[in-house]
Amino acid sequence: MGNRLFMAMIFLGILSFPHCLFGSDIFGNFTYQGKVVDADTLKPIEGAVVVMKWEKCWPGIGAGTLCDFSMAKEALTDANGEWSIKGPEGTWTPTLPRAILGFIVRWTQTPFFLIYKPGYYQYGKYDQRGGNGFRAIPYEDKEKGLAGIALERPATMREELKELDIEFDNEVPFISTNAPATKLKLMNFSFTYFGDVKKISFDKLDFPRCDYWVLGLKRITSKDEWRKERLTPGYVSEWEYLPLLRKVVEEDIRNPVRFE
Repeated sequence: MGNRLFMAMIFLGILSFPHCLFGSDIFGNFTYQGKVVDADTLKPIEGAVVVMKWEKCWPGIGAGTLCDFSMAKEALTDANGEWSIKGPEGTWTPTLPRAILGFIVRWTQTPFFLIYKPGYYQYGKYDQRGGNGFRAIPYEDKEKGLAGIALERPATMREELKELDIEFDNEVPFISTNAPATKLKLMNFSFTYFGDVKKISFDKLDFPRCDYWVLGLKRITSKDEWRKERLTPGYVSEWEYLPLLRKVVEEDIRNPVRFE
């Protein structure tokens, strides 16, 4: 009798709170979208490959979280530099009940990104931001009346802000503006630090589950840097799932970027 009651409670829990057990990878997808531009000219970059990779994770006994490859999707940026991919939302930190249930049904982790265009510094799947590129993320908190764009320029951010007498630690510079996602879509933003620059915790941005974001890639100017940044088939472990990336990389091998 006791076992039947226990099983009935689990069944009712699954019916009542399916997301707690299965997560968003089964019960819904999110449309990730954005734009890739040249970091200096702000002109759209066409033909960049946007790769998203998801992993399924479970609690490791004495070894932290363990993860395995789950799926990968890719898209090419269009003439406006825009792209979109639909996939699971995922999470970096599952709730305690969801983590415990991960022994039975693994949860989906927040996706990793790889954005690659031959001749530019790549945006790596482990959040590497090479060169002097930038990342602009919209944020709105209607309850607090807060809206704006978080702007990261990793290579020069601290120096630029120091000139404005602003000290940052682990926060992200935040520039207040109305309708931030719309302004990013229309490129109606300077992508520089100006006016009243505030601070915001990166966790609040809920990246990459945002309405729209803009990535600025820095162009490579030397052959030595190009050799360091170029992708090869051995670099990508999920090569067989990424025909678009494979095509771009193979074309770069046949016709490499030329430098004066």
